[in-house]
Amino acid sequence: MDWTIVFDTLQAFEAARCARYETGTPYCGRYGKAATAELEHMLAALHHAHGVRLTSSGVAVIPLALLTFVRPGSHLLVAGHV
Repeated sequence: MDWTIVFDTLQAFEAARCARYETGTPYCGRYGKAATAELEHMLAALHHAHGVRLTSSGVAVIPLALLTFVRPGSHLLVAGHV
């Protein structure tokens, strides 16, 4: 298992940090590791999907799902409670 991400140089670390949101760029566990990227690719192929994103928690998927459809300048109506 690849539990720890180690960089050979500070420059390599900084380059990975700048590209941390790009698919397949290892930076730290919160942004995914090589195993995470591979699982995303495997799930996408299994379900014939364009892409798959794994999140660190179920709560993290809520803003991910909203930001998929909401664009800058959009309005979002959210109930305060049920």
